[in-house]
Amino acid sequence: MKIFKLFLISFCLLSLSNPAIAEFDDESYHYGYLRGWLSSTCFNYKKGHLTEERAKRSFKTAISLIDELIKNNAYKNKLLEYGDSPRNSECKKLML
Repeated sequence: MKIFKLFLISFCLLSLSNPAIAEFDDESYHYGYLRGWLSSTCFNYKKGHLTEERAKRSFKTAISLIDELIKNNAYKNKLLEYGDSPRNSECKKLML
């Protein structure tokens, strides 16, 4: 009976409509995914877990996906300016 109650409560909570989920589109998803990709690559390069060659390859792949998947210019520019922030300046050379 406890399991049934937990299932019922979970089902009711998940079935409620959430406006934040309704506004989530492919562009936002791809932006977040690619932003995470760039951040992860930069972080691992700075920590020495990735060689410069591998990090450059990863950035090249991400940039090609940016061109392919992101149509919104604001998102695209924000991603392509990733290395411009002082926190990510070490990774700027990887994006060239």
